[in-house]
Amino acid sequence: MARQESFVLQDYGVIRFSLLLRHPEPYWNVRFRGPDGRRLERSTGKTKRADALDVAPAVILKAYKPEGEIETTAFILWDKAIERMIKEMAAAGLRSSTVEDYCTCLQTVRNTFPSGVLGPNDVTDRHTGEYVERRMRTAKAVTVRGNIVKLRALWTKWFIDRLGLCGANPWDGVELPKVDKKDPRVLTDAEEMTFLKWLETKFAGWRLPVLWFQVKGFVGSRSFDITALRTEQLQDGGIVFPAETTKGREDRPAPLPPALYQELQAVGGPSYVFETFHKGLRECYKRNGLRCGNYSCKSFSPRRMIRWLQNVVGEFRRLHPEVPYFKPHNWRGTAITRALELTNGNIDAVAIAFDCNPDTIRKYYAGLNKKQVARDVLGKLQARVATPVNAGIDPEGSYPAPPA
Repeated sequence: MARQESFVLQDYGVIRFSLLLRHPEPYWNVRFRGPDGRRLERSTGKTKRADALDVAPAVILKAYKPEGEIETTAFILWDKAIERMIKEMAAAGLRSSTVEDYCTCLQTVRNTFPSGVLGPNDVTDRHTGEYVERRMRTAKAVTVRGNIVKLRALWTKWFIDRLGLCGANPWDGVELPKVDKKDPRVLTDAEEMTFLKWLETKFAGWRLPVLWFQVKGFVGSRSFDITALRTEQLQDGGIVFPAETTKGREDRPAPLPPALYQELQAVGGPSYVFETFHKGLRECYKRNGLRCGNYSCKSFSPRRMIRWLQNVVGEFRRLHPEVPYFKPHNWRGTAITRALELTNGNIDAVAIAFDCNPDTIRKYYAGLNKKQVARDVLGKLQARVATPVNAGIDPEGSYPAPPA
C-alpha cells in the first residue's frame, strides 16, 4: 500500500493523498479523493518523489477549486517561492542581512498559518487580518507594524513585479497598528562611562567586551557588522567595511583612535577580530570559580556573541535601575546624534559616515538635534526679556502686575 501523506486545505480540512508510479510513465501521480468524494488521480509532472511531494498540494488544490476560481498566476509552495526570491534578491545585489530579514518576516506568516496557507499566492485579505490579530497577542505593536511594512514591500517588489508569483498584494489594505513615536535612546557621557567601568570591573583582566562597545561608539555600525568584523578589514588605522555589506554599495572607511586600533590588531584572530571571545569568556569564568556551560564558551559565533552582549547589558540594567533602559543598538544612535551635534546637523555627511539613509537620520535622529537648537534659540529669546526693550517690562525683567 502506498504511504499516506496529508495537508490541511482551507474550508475542507485534512486532505489525505498518496504518491505512486504508473509504469512505463516516468512521472509520479498523486491519488486523492475530490470534493465530491470520488477517487481522483493526477500527474505531478515530476520524476522524483521529493519534487512530486512538493507540488502535490497545488495539484490537489486545482481539483478542489471551481474553474472560474483558479488564479491566473501559477501556484507555488513556500519553500520554492522563497528559494526563487533569495536567488532574485542576490542577483539584484541585496545584502545577505537584508535577505535574511525578509526571510524572517515571511517565517512569521508561515508560523501563523502552519498548514492552511501553502504559498504566497494562497494569502488572502482574510489571512492578513488574522495575521495581525494573532501577531498582536505575542509581539509589540511596533514589531507588527514593521512586519506589515516589510510584507507590503516584499509582495509588491518581489512576488509580483520581479517574480510574477502573485497577482495582487493582500497587505496593501491592512491598517498599520498605531504606535507612539518615541525618541531614540541616546546615552549620556556619564551613562556610557558608568556602564564601561562596570564592565571592566565585572570582567577584570578581559578587555574584549569593552573594546567591542568602544568600537561601536566610534563607528556606529550595526552590531552584527562589528561582531563579524574580519581581521583583514583592519586597514590604515581603521576599519574598512566592504561594499557588499554597505547600503551605499561602496567601501566605507571608519578611522579609529590609534590606541584602540592597536588593541584590535593585538586581539584579532586569523579570521575574525573577536574570534577569541569564547576563550576569553571561558577563562574569565574559571578565574571566578564558575563553570561556563553555555554555547558561548565552546566556539565563536557572531550571533552568539551578540546574544551574550545583550544579556550582559540586561544584567547591568537589573543592577542599575536608576539608569534609563538601553540596549547595545543604542550605541549606534548615540554615535549618530553626537556626529550631528559636531557637524551642526549636516545630515548628508553623517549619513555617508554611518552608512545610513538620510531620511532615517532625519526621521529618528535629527529631531533630537532640532530640539537642542530650539532650546538654544528660545533660551536666547527669553534672555532678551531681561533688557527693557518692550514697553511694560521693568529693568529687572519682571512683567507688570495685571490691573486691579
